[in-house]
Amino acid sequence: MHMQRDVVIEWVVKNETCEQTKANTSAYACGTNADCTYPESGQGYRCSCNDGFEGNPYLQEGCQDIDERKVEGKNPGQEGTSENMIGNYKCRCPLGNFASFLVLLVAIGIEKTTTFEVAFNQKTNEGLILT
Repeated sequence: MHMQRDVVIEWVVKNETCEQTKANTSAYACGTNADCTYPESGQGYRCSCNDGFEGNPYLQEGCQDIDERKVEGKNPGQEGTSENMIGNYKCRCPLGNFASFLVLLVAIGIEKTTTFEVAFNQKTNEGLILT
């Protein structure tokens, strides 16, 4: 009879803290665009690619930029244009969307100002209550 079992291997690069290993740059295992992280066991360290990057964090140039515009399920700049940046992306909205956003900000600013003046006048009992 043949039995099959799943195995999870918990490994670390070295039994040091991230601070200790970063102090010794010649022995630091994480490549460019990668950083030191701690495993669930809490002992030692591992490397992982920074946000916006993917690949092998242990190779010097192993973490490469992700073009978020090509990632399935993401749609940056869907109403405008988007530009891939290193580790991120930038979107430009059409003027109509931007103008709507500004109107919303002004409306929120007026709402907050009105609310503040009402609260201020009620608290000090000075002047009239504005609505």
